[in-house]
Amino acid sequence: WRTLGGALCRVPAAVDVAYEVPAITLLTGTLQPAGAELAHGEPLVMHVVVANPNAAAMDAQTLRIRVGDAASELASWEVVRDFVPHEVYETEVEFQSTGWPLGTLALVLELDASGTWVALDTRQLELIDHTPPSLALETPVAESVIRSPIVVSATASDALGEVATVEARVDGGDWLGLSVAAGDTWISLPMHLADSVHH
Repeated sequence: WRTLGGALCRVPAAVDVAYEVPAITLLTGTLQPAGAELAHGEPLVMHVVVANPNAAAMDAQTLRIRVGDAASELASWEVVRDFVPHEVYETEVEFQSTGWPLGTLALVLELDASGTWVALDTRQLELIDHTPPSLALETPVAESVIRSPIVVSATASDALGEVATVEARVDGGDWLGLSVAAGDTWISLPMHLADSVHH
């Protein structure tokens, strides 16, 4: 007890003071590819947005982007940077798609959280072939005079895959399937045509 201002007061033996440390949360981020499809050979460009939601700085934050298909990782990008409080970081990341297989691609934006990679955002897009196959009629030669029966032959190839079917028709009739003869060469069954000019 002690007297303060003429009043008798009890003095506590100790005072406990608690300080609350604000919780630190992970960075947030999004991947924004230009569309849901990408033509093979065109660059894959993604807009990346990463934000620090905290009132405290976050130093040496490691981010990476991985691009892969069902079988393997095709490309990756990584950056280490400091984030000031409430910073929003934006950048463009570009990958060349030449040599990638056609099909579904998985895009993942990740953060290294104390040695563990945490996905901040995932996207999918389709890598597609916009280039048509190469196709050429070999026989019969235009303006030639031939005898029935005739066999139509053609060559067909595709730089990114296999040609599934080749068809031909005479004089606007029904489409007839050709069969693979050898390599890129396809042939029809013999066709009997009347003497005339045919297209």
